[in-house]
Amino acid sequence: MTFNSNFNFFSPNKLKQDIPTWADPKEKYTCQVISVKKEKAMLGIKTNLVYQLIPTFSNIQVSRKISQFEWLNQKLSCKFSMAFLPPLPDKRAIQQSDSKDDETECKRQLLQRWVNRISTHPVLSQSNVFRDLFLSTTDAKRYSDSKKLFDKDQYVGGQFFYLIKAPKVNRETCEKLLDQFVSFTKSMENSCAIFEETSSSFLKSHVLSVEKQYEKTANAFASLAQTFELNTLDRSNELAVLYREVGKLYIDSAILFRKKCVGATKSLLAIIREYNSILKNVPDIMIIQKTAMQKASSKKGNLSEQEESEMNDRVNVVTATLAAEVTHFHKERIEDFNDILMEYLKDQLEYHEGVSDVGLYAIV
Repeated sequence: MTFNSNFNFFSPNKLKQDIPTWADPKEKYTCQVISVKKEKAMLGIKTNLVYQLIPTFSNIQVSRKISQFEWLNQKLSCKFSMAFLPPLPDKRAIQQSDSKDDETECKRQLLQRWVNRISTHPVLSQSNVFRDLFLSTTDAKRYSDSKKLFDKDQYVGGQFFYLIKAPKVNRETCEKLLDQFVSFTKSMENSCAIFEETSSSFLKSHVLSVEKQYEKTANAFASLAQTFELNTLDRSNELAVLYREVGKLYIDSAILFRKKCVGATKSLLAIIREYNSILKNVPDIMIIQKTAMQKASSKKGNLSEQEESEMNDRVNVVTATLAAEVTHFHKERIEDFNDILMEYLKDQLEYHEGVSDVGLYAIV
């Protein structure tokens, strides 16, 4: 129930300067978290949320409880200690919702992002525990029996590196890449924290005040319209209708503001929080390579030629693995932040175009 020994995850084609990369899986797939339903447990005393997932490689629906997501997360984190895994959605992110229904949908969306992150990873997506068990097994007994086997897996943490066959790498080049990555992640973590604080403040204070201001403005126009209606002249009545309609358009603008500006900010904030949570794990992951190097250095001169060769091979595997993961991280980061910025700017543009329609209506 594990990868075969000497499994090669690496692409035969390297990037410039001999930096190793993960090989693309033979079969790429996606998985949709399509719906959530409630199931009674403990004789109806407790209610569990059960998520329905459909992977494209089978198109067969499986149902998973949040406790099963948590178990999977723990297994992936233990086995693939070199992977920059996002944690499961936390309560803070989910509690940003306005109602229980919104909260459930918010959690489904965040779990979708988590599943996307795993299913697009060249290594994690092909792991037995994720693909063959979590996304495929529909029989409860078979799932339980397989789960027990994975719980007994000995190739976790540092032991997993013994299963990896890595290409010979330029250690100096890779170590430079890893050192630069540590500096990069410290800066990015700081920038993400600033952005999160600023965006959260915008959502909590500015959004509420803007919506209230739109509502007050709408009421002010309605008040004038009501006054103008007291006069029976046709021209006055026409003016009253126009003012009342402009007031309604301000209400529409408030709705548009919440949908576009607030929605766009929340989407961008979700990405920021996801990456901020990933970055917090970087120091613990990067120390794996430093520890391997220190161990090899401390034993240098005290080992036989064969033992020293094996030790160097192990350091090479760890270095190549982390370098490939860093390269994958940057690839994902660039795509994610480009896509979310395009979405953000599109929503901002649609909002301002919608607001301009209010002005045009008034002029006409």
